[in-house]
Amino acid sequence: MADTSLQPGSARFLDAHCHAGLDERPRRTSVIGLGHEARRARGWVVVKSHLGSTASSARQARALGLPVSGSVTLNPVNGGVHWRHVERAVQEQGLSPLRLIAYLPTRVSIGHMSADSAASSLISDGPKLREEVLDVLAFARDHDIVVATGHASRREVELIVAAAHRLGVPRLIITHPLLPSVGFDPSALLELCSAECAYAEVTALGIRLGRHDAITAARVLRELPGSIFTSDFGQPESPTVRGWLDESDRYLSDGGLDAAAIETVRRINPLQLLAVAAVDTERKEDAHHQHLAHPDDGAFREE
Repeated sequence: MADTSLQPGSARFLDAHCHAGLDERPRRTSVIGLGHEARRARGWVVVKSHLGSTASSARQARALGLPVSGSVTLNPVNGGVHWRHVERAVQEQGLSPLRLIAYLPTRVSIGHMSADSAASSLISDGPKLREEVLDVLAFARDHDIVVATGHASRREVELIVAAAHRLGVPRLIITHPLLPSVGFDPSALLELCSAECAYAEVTALGIRLGRHDAITAARVLRELPGSIFTSDFGQPESPTVRGWLDESDRYLSDGGLDAAAIETVRRINPLQLLAVAAVDTERKEDAHHQHLAHPDDGAFREE
């Protein structure tokens, strides 16, 4: 039986981006193994896979009393960018204390990672976002889902943020925008995230790999009110959950953040982004099985 006292609000941290279990490349541990690590560290983790949805495996972990939530990545191997794939992940997730994260593409094909080519799948002539992307944004708005920009390029991210703002999407994660493949500097990112829906993510992996330094990371985390710090770990050589905590303490302290600021970007902001407000369980069960709106209902297109 699941531990009903287990809730993200009581966790020491919330890592909203980590890898485990089945994926296109080897991972350090399974979803269950990661859940045990997170529980020992008194935290909560959100698992991501480039192959598609982790919602079902995260649900199984929660049934064992482990602090794990899931996501879905809309890569071609998972059927690509379509709101139906997000809907399926919602059904797989069941009742969860955290919102589902739906990642826009991170791959064009298995084993191929390129921000430019991944982004090209989101653009139609114009350039403008493809209708499928707008459908996903509108579905997320209507069903309390968080969209993340995946491995989109800077131009793609700008279009996504603008569309999310127009459509009234309340929560959008700008996925590791400081990486060179995305191409934002802190000043441009601060301007972009003036849109209320945008939450900038900074990752420990970006610092560990030397893609940007701790000073730059800390500036973004300090100056952007909704910014979050995640690990993006799960590689075979990456540390355990507790090791990530120690490493991130060092990175963020070196960048000039004090303990209160570290708690804000590693716990408070991720909770504000992802935590579902407490509602009556019976009403949630009823809503979960109701028909979900789809593009034919007229709820998805921009005017």
